[in-house]
Amino acid sequence: GDSGLGDIAPVQRPAKAEANASCRVLAVSDSAVVLVWSTPCQPERATVRSLKDDGDAVDLPPLGPCAVVAGLPRGPESAVDLRWSVQGVTPSDGGSRFDAVLVEPVQFHKPGIILLLHGGPHSASTTAFDHHIPFLVRSTDCAVLSVNYRGSLGFGKQALESLPGHVGQQDVQDCMDALKAALNTGVFDEGRVAVVGGSHGGFLTAQLIGQHPEVFHAAAMRNPVTNIVALAATSDIPDWAFVECLGLGSYDFGGRQALTADALSKMLSRSPIVHVDKVRTPTLVALGMKDRRGAPPPGLGYFP
Repeated sequence: GDSGLGDIAPVQRPAKAEANASCRVLAVSDSAVVLVWSTPCQPERATVRSLKDDGDAVDLPPLGPCAVVAGLPRGPESAVDLRWSVQGVTPSDGGSRFDAVLVEPVQFHKPGIILLLHGGPHSASTTAFDHHIPFLVRSTDCAVLSVNYRGSLGFGKQALESLPGHVGQQDVQDCMDALKAALNTGVFDEGRVAVVGGSHGGFLTAQLIGQHPEVFHAAAMRNPVTNIVALAATSDIPDWAFVECLGLGSYDFGGRQALTADALSKMLSRSPIVHVDKVRTPTLVALGMKDRRGAPPPGLGYFP
């Protein structure tokens, strides 16, 4: 079609790529495009596809070795002892469905399960290969469930904009709904449940172990937002605290604005720090001491 920028040619998924595989454009010319595809269990492979009518494709040689820790796949090899799927989740409040990517060991009986939570919050966990996930699965004998809670990218404007004003509530419940759906299958060991996340994923990790201390047996969080009031005063993105906690339109992007008593009260009520006295889960907290976004003082203050 004519976009005003020239002709647009549709490009099909590479023939060898699985359904729901992640695919991205690496390079493009007038006559061909280089596509790179992968899955949670398959390192990246590259394909050159003609943009002419015949659409011939040529698979390029493997891209080289990737991480070899804990027996991770090297080069083009697939992690045949793991399997993956995209799980649809219906939120308990009746909102729009969202997805979670599950990677699990094939032969291990009753594996544990680890929630892996992305930051942002407006980013997403994809089906692209990420060596951290096979490492976690193989080194812990646990499945990894990467949750695209509502507010994640790629699920439409309505779902994206449903989160601002409801952090610490809607996103926490979405993570619990995804976890409960997985546990209800009877496949996973409810006595070996963990949660891992950084930035907003760290915020969610802290919320989950505080709001649901009976569920999680281990946790790790990197540069977590533990106190939204402190973040609003110290971060290089104070707008995050306003928009995500108070809602769209709550921040004047023309300049910094004063925090009212009502805003401070709501920010504190949505902060993981108010639940810290209920935490029983052994937790690893990693802080970047020069981080300007998730400044370290609130993280240090999370410890009694």
